[in-house]
Amino acid sequence: MRLDMGKVNRSGVYYLINTVTPINHASKAELDAFGSVVVVVLLLGMVSLVRLVLGWA
Repeated sequence: MRLDMGKVNRSGVYYLINTVTPINHASKAELDAFGSVVVVVLLLGMVSLVRLVLGWA
């Protein structure tokens, strides 16, 4: 079985979707971690607010 490793022809849509600049994976990982922390904090805040409202009822 032979494997051809030639130049891949991509469409213009591919280049519109994907950026041409190189991606800093460490920065993206930090942003993903920060986003995860924000989501957890928001969920905990909503649960605390609901418990507070239900405690008054």
